[in-house]
Amino acid sequence: MPLRILNHSWPAITWSVVIFVLLTLPAKAIPSEGLFGIPNLDKAVHFVLFGGLVYLWVRYLLAKTKSLDLKQIILAFFVISSAYGIGMEYFQRYVLVDRHFDYADILADVSGALVAAMICYAWFVSRKARQQK
Repeated sequence: MPLRILNHSWPAITWSVVIFVLLTLPAKAIPSEGLFGIPNLDKAVHFVLFGGLVYLWVRYLLAKTKSLDLKQIILAFFVISSAYGIGMEYFQRYVLVDRHFDYADILADVSGALVAAMICYAWFVSRKARQQK
């Protein structure tokens, strides 16, 4: 099954690095025409980036060991992903010259992480119930 590749650490690590790279690109390097000209598209991007971060790390950790508590893993990565998103906004504000701090980006980061955490929980609980039958 092709999705088993997501049970390894490198997709989660790669996603984490991609987020850093994308959020530190100079603003002038991001196109503003065509698809990129859609108002607030960046909020959807933040939502997907941090939702994906939760999903990939949770999937990896749950595939790696069965002894960890599902709720604790999901909660931990919701908190870690949210902190990463908030931290990146402050990094943009105080370290990067050509990027801007935005509370709406923080809201999108935390919302994406929260929705992914809820989806992971529902999916993994239902999968576990099916395996026990």
